[in-house]
Amino acid sequence: VEPATLMAAGTAAFDVTGTDNSTPVGLLRYLAWLDGTPLDEGALSNVTAIRFDVTGGEHTLEVAAVDLTDNRDPTPVVHVFVVDGNPPDLIVTRSPPAIVTEATIVATWTATDAEGPVESRWLLREIGADGLATVIEEAPFGADRGALEIATGMLRDGGLYELEIVVRDQAGNLASAAFGFAIPGGSGCTASAARRGGAPLSC
Repeated sequence: VEPATLMAAGTAAFDVTGTDNSTPVGLLRYLAWLDGTPLDEGALSNVTAIRFDVTGGEHTLEVAAVDLTDNRDPTPVVHVFVVDGNPPDLIVTRSPPAIVTEATIVATWTATDAEGPVESRWLLREIGADGLATVIEEAPFGADRGALEIATGMLRDGGLYELEIVVRDQAGNLASAAFGFAIPGGSGCTASAARRGGAPLSC
């Protein structure tokens, strides 16, 4: 598998391996440098998963194998990669109103990123009486997403809902926006439902 050349800021992870004429692969040790600085203070390690924290910008990872007699590979593997520390820009151009009375819920948005293409997805959650949210409808990440339309007929009268739009850039950085709304209806009463001078109606 080719190592990643673009990733989000945070912890980077690379798997390494090597070969030697006399030392078994499982007994090889490794030295690694990030941008010329030794990782783990230059200590030898037989761990084949190299992990370290990185910030935005271009970086160079070098790895050399060392055999049981302490012979070090004179030509370390060099891998250059870019860390994108900035999430994509999300602009929601249309979102559901707080009270939805139309037959459909419509949302539109645009997303851009300086490093390349952006993918979008959305999730519709119902908020229960206990305050917990349950996903009832969703769309996976897709490069062509920028709008959605949901029929309110599938939603519960008097229900509370949240629509979340999520965008992801090529490095895996995320940006999102969420909008809560209610569907009117249900068994509620209105003031005009009570008979003048009589006992109030119960709801």
